[in-house]
Amino acid sequence: MGHARVDNISRCFNRMVKREGGATIREVVDELERTKQALHAGEGDLDDRCMLSLGVEVIVEQLLNSTSIEPVDLTRRQKSLLKQWRMHDSDEWDCGDDGESGEYGILDSIRWRALKKRLPVIEYHEN
Repeated sequence: MGHARVDNISRCFNRMVKREGGATIREVVDELERTKQALHAGEGDLDDRCMLSLGVEVIVEQLLNSTSIEPVDLTRRQKSLLKQWRMHDSDEWDCGDDGESGEYGILDSIRWRALKKRLPVIEYHEN
């Protein structure tokens, strides 16, 4: 991803995980697409689903590291996959190009909820 401004993605994610029942990465990406949001990267505005998912995953990782969010009602497979993802920097995690049907799809289906009333807005990401 290089460097990216992700504040719009962060605000959307934060708003959605504060709702009753929280939200999944997939639901946030659906909302980003519906509202015609993009990931603002050095390469330009990226609005394809894969890049939006990657942007939301970056937000999840940073909010997890600050103990601002937690996963809800994980299946055994989701627990295992989340553990693998957390053991690696998400920029280095590579489970293959399997889109929504494989492990990335499982990661994007994990439901998240806010642990704090006020979640930090992640403004930039660099790798």
